[in-house]
Amino acid sequence: MKRILNTEIARFFLKYAGMMAIPVYIVFTFISYSHNPGINPLEHWLSDYGNPLVNPGGAVFYNTGCSITAILLAVFYIGMFRWYRRDRAARKFNISFIIAQISGLAGSAFLILTTVFPLGAQTELHSAFSMANMIAMSNFLAFTATGFLLSRKIHKSIGIFGFLAAGFNIVTMNAFVDLFVAEWVYFLLFMCYMVLVTINYERLQTGDGKPVTERNS
Repeated sequence: MKRILNTEIARFFLKYAGMMAIPVYIVFTFISYSHNPGINPLEHWLSDYGNPLVNPGGAVFYNTGCSITAILLAVFYIGMFRWYRRDRAARKFNISFIIAQISGLAGSAFLILTTVFPLGAQTELHSAFSMANMIAMSNFLAFTATGFLLSRKIHKSIGIFGFLAAGFNIVTMNAFVDLFVAEWVYFLLFMCYMVLVTINYERLQTGDGKPVTERNS
């Protein structure tokens, strides 16, 4: 398994899977949007693109896009093992990323479940899984941001951005009712964060430039 994960193709995919999820999500959302251009951030949730009652012609495209996006994000989260360190100060750093990994993988599972139980057809279940996904995303943001603030190799502004994005979601989820646009903005912030993380991916590896698994293989 270590040999497979250390191949050039595997390294590339583990590094860029999170960024690849962005155009996949945007393309499938745009296809879904073309079936009902009336869906907008002031009056609808993003999930309304996958609502078979609101968007009968485009729901399948949005839900398919979300499922593919979730799988790509899961691959990225799994690849975060390459960031683990083994120096004396690594404990807090590693714990932060392990919790972020678990939260991210849970979020991917919840995102897929929101497509299995779409808004409109299974609203109660969809709402529960959608909220769980949003919380998991915020945990991913907060704990990766913590790890970034503990790292000397990553600019602190990226960690601060992660905390602000997570805080934005927590505040808007709890302080407002049906603030549709907040969900759209949060997803945009999350995409921007994933781009920043991918750009700095190599810096997060161990001090000698190689992940722990590669050094021990």
